[in-house]
Amino acid sequence: MPKEEREIEITRSFSRKLNMSAHGGKQYETADISCTVTAKCPADKIEKVSANLDSFAQTEVNKTIDALDKEVDEEAEIEVKPEKKAKRKEVDLGVKVDQDELEAIREYINDLTMAKTSKDLKAAVIKIKAAEDDLTADEKKYLGSYYKKRKAAIEGEE
Repeated sequence: MPKEEREIEITRSFSRKLNMSAHGGKQYETADISCTVTAKCPADKIEKVSANLDSFAQTEVNKTIDALDKEVDEEAEIEVKPEKKAKRKEVDLGVKVDQDELEAIREYINDLTMAKTSKDLKAAVIKIKAAEDDLTADEKKYLGSYYKKRKAAIEGEE
């Protein structure tokens, strides 16, 4: 029998479609990763060679996916910076107020800021007066100074 008749060519392929957002890409981005391998073998070894080719193709595709994931993990490690404990900052707005105190009175500051008329400003002051027992001396001083600035601005507009 001639040599060409005794050999068979076998081709095996393996493909995966990836949603790249799960692998560091953009949302709705996809990637098709595939591997195709071919081998010639004697007719009596078709099953073994076919299984080996199939296994090889799957391994190669999975290596590529693992490499993508490793690259994403390395980029994430580079981007992540250790968190430093935030120092307490003082915010100087004419009256020194601790940042935490400023956050505590944010609602009242917003009310004063949003006041566009004397009537609005009066409503903001009534709200501040109602909460006066819960405010520190610095918070009261700051709100008083801010009230005066807002009052001057509103009176200048009217």
